[in-house]
Amino acid sequence: MNINIDALRQLAEERNWSIPELAARLNVEYSYLHRVLKGEKKGGGKLFAGIYNLCVEEGLQAEHFFGGDRILSTNNEKPKARASRSIQSPVTLHEALRLAADLAEDNERLLRELYERKGKRG
Repeated sequence: MNINIDALRQLAEERNWSIPELAARLNVEYSYLHRVLKGEKKGGGKLFAGIYNLCVEEGLQAEHFFGGDRILSTNNEKPKARASRSIQSPVTLHEALRLAADLAEDNERLLRELYERKGKRG
């Protein structure tokens, strides 16, 4: 999935946010967002989740940042193998982003819990 980096830059400009402030609002490291905006990296799940959450908070259309509300397959197998397997339900981009946001939040919560447990053990 490709991120519309021009739309992210435009959002920051319209809201008078610096790129470090945009990164903070997206809950990603500035250096990571900077590399994405320069085209050196593609965004991953945490950035997708950050964009989705920011869109929910700001009342924006997430599809604008990803290029449309196209249908995504939930079957990641190679095309030849798909014919012999049952096809899973397709999801919309909006649903996929919501799921990515939920997973990112769950991962952060689990990491905090593990860190706290480790700290208690000494």
